Amino acid sequence: MVVTPAAVEPLCLSGGRYVVPGNRTDLMAGRWPGEPPSVSVVVPYYADQARLDLVLAGLSQQTHPPERTEVVVADDGSPQPPDLAALAPAIRRAVVRQDDLGFRAGAARNLGARAARGDVLCFLDGDTVPTPDYLRQLTRLPALLPDALVTGHRRHADLTEWRPERLVRWLTGDSGGPPELPAPQWLADLHRRTDNLARLERRSYEGVISAVLAVAAALFAEVGGFDESFTSYGGEDWEFGFRALNAGAVLAHEPAAVAWHDGPDWGARALDPVVAAAEKAREDAALARLIPGLAADGPPDVVVVEPGAAEPVGVRSARVRVTVHADDRWPDPATVQALAERVGPGQLGRARVDGPGWSAEAVSTAARARADRWGADLSSPDLLGELFDTEERTVALRAGSTT
Repeated sequence: MVVTPAAVEPLCLSGGRYVVPGNRTDLMAGRWPGEPPSVSVVVPYYADQARLDLVLAGLSQQTHPPERTEVVVADDGSPQPPDLAALAPAIRRAVVRQDDLGFRAGAARNLGARAARGDVLCFLDGDTVPTPDYLRQLTRLPALLPDALVTGHRRHADLTEWRPERLVRWLTGDSGGPPELPAPQWLADLHRRTDNLARLERRSYEGVISAVLAVAAALFAEVGGFDESFTSYGGEDWEFGFRALNAGAVLAHEPAAVAWHDGPDWGARALDPVVAAAEKAREDAALARLIPGLAADGPPDVVVVEPGAAEPVGVRSARVRVTVHADDRWPDPATVQALAERVGPGQLGRARVDGPGWSAEAVSTAARARADRWGADLSSPDLLGELFDTEERTVALRAGSTT
């Protein structure tokens, strides 16, 4: 029997906030918060004042109210501290610094997030210039949906010779802009295939781009921030996106939140092939060590437990948790795996199968996390069933079979 979620509208929380079933961000179309959220823009930085000036000029032109905006520049150990003079005086600002121990963008973002005071965090790279409506568009969903993790729309142009005054004229429509550089095709394909991440796939977390990212500060803290073991370019945003998705985050891409990256995407840069291959190999190895399903020796994708047993190591990182109740028989591994494959991002939140002498229930880590998060706020005998599709069925096995 397949049970469709009871919720066909967003579920109301206090303070004008909502929870949506599954990844149904479309249910929030046309809704805006009653008042603009308090926003902290966290900008990781290392010794690149000219580009930072452009970013600060872009932030100074935002339609989001300056009194509801804070900019935190997280300096990754630059020889000279960053200068924030290009930022509009009405915008609160702060500089935090960590020692120069090599590339530590994830740690710098975490440092900035700890210093931030806004309800919504916006992570914006120090070479990525926001258009005037960027913050308003990007923070709409996190202000309404505490579960939301929203990626903006990153475009590319060569801004090497640009200065803040010229940039402002372009952003405000008083002059033309630079020629646009190609964007990564794989990301455009992902957005098109998933309707801007609304239809989840197993690896939808690859659409999480930390250069243009917004998330409620409370959810960021709950997920645990960026993994600081990443000490070379790339990967920490996908790993964070995986953990957020596993924690019940709602993923979205907001095409109206446009920011311009200075220069081409990593894949289009004129890198030495040997250097590029080494960088990609380091990223792949780091992700395989942390994300289930990417490598045989990585963390488990499915964790199987017996009722009353202690939670095994790795249950939080696993995509699915399967609980098996058995009398004198135990379902074979293929049965358990087949059940687990029905559950997860874009699939069922819970599935149960009953066999002779045993039963097994698979619950996605994401579904359980979101139901646990809001269980005290939303009165429901089965909140997980309201928020996610569930299934129960009975299997009739041939005599002597355990499959």
